[in-house]
Amino acid sequence: MRKKSLLALLLSLSMIFALSACGTSSSGSSSTASGGSSTAEGDSSAAESEVPSDLTIAYSAIAGSDLAPWTGAIWNTLQSECDEKGWDFYPLSAAGSVDTQAEQIESLIAQEPDYFLLFAGDVNMAVDWVKEISEAGIPVIMVALDVAEEGQQYVSAFVGPDQEAMTQKVAQTIIDKNGADAGLNIVCISGVPVQQDYIVREAGFTETIKANSNYTILDTQYAMSSRDQAKAYMEQYLSTYGDKIDVVMGYDDDLTMGAIQAIDEAGKTGEIQVYSITGQNEALTAISEGKLEMTVMNRADLVAKKSIDVVEALAKGETVEYNQPTELTYIDSTNIAQYLGTGEF
Repeated sequence: MRKKSLLALLLSLSMIFALSACGTSSSGSSSTASGGSSTAEGDSSAAESEVPSDLTIAYSAIAGSDLAPWTGAIWNTLQSECDEKGWDFYPLSAAGSVDTQAEQIESLIAQEPDYFLLFAGDVNMAVDWVKEISEAGIPVIMVALDVAEEGQQYVSAFVGPDQEAMTQKVAQTIIDKNGADAGLNIVCISGVPVQQDYIVREAGFTETIKANSNYTILDTQYAMSSRDQAKAYMEQYLSTYGDKIDVVMGYDDDLTMGAIQAIDEAGKTGEIQVYSITGQNEALTAISEGKLEMTVMNRADLVAKKSIDVVEALAKGETVEYNQPTELTYIDSTNIAQYLGTGEF
């Protein structure tokens, strides 16, 4: 009897502990459920959270290394990240043509990729593109430039910098440095006139200058992606406007370096303030030498890596925020020592 009583007691205690353990598990699952998953589904959720090793990623870019180092760096980093993960990567460059990009998007959809990364040349045309991609059952991630607002319903996330805010801050820096009533004359050298990132950058700079100063933008020329052409345009500016030029705004470091070369050869280094965007190593050196006032480090590798992070999150079934901003760093003479030589190209 004593043995039976002892056995009954042990069985009772076991049941109590089992019930207690169930209660603890139930409480934990309720808390976890509020975060989007439940412990009851723990095993299946864990399996679902693993990123497949055989993903196929399509990438349509308005340009790659064929037009600019920055767009090329995004392409190369995406390729490297996909290679490292064992994913298939199908990239196509439109070489600056939105008509070509429209055709290439059709081709990439036909490949039936798991995810579609899109660096669009025209944010308005991209509305129809993302709608078509989404209706084909392929999640879309905008890279470097967002789609126009009416297309955002078809897109999972936008990864990239605020390009308009970037040039707004550069413009305001010029105004703060010189005074809003200084009456300065500005010439600008941009890239591809139909490429949306340049359009957005120009808009941010021009609108801030016009709204907050009495400065005059004398002219804007488009060097496409040619440093030599940028140098030639700067030579023309010096010939046409001469000493009237106070400021040069370059919308990409590679082009700006062409302008700096022309200024150097004209013996006007230090007489004209030069501002730029991208943060490549030559530009950082130019700041240290007093030839460039400021550049904005807008790292392409951060855009690419964060895009891949978003793909992984979506593949795990996670919910992601639509806006996935990448960091911008404003570099001038006050902090150049910290960043000298840190550009990605």
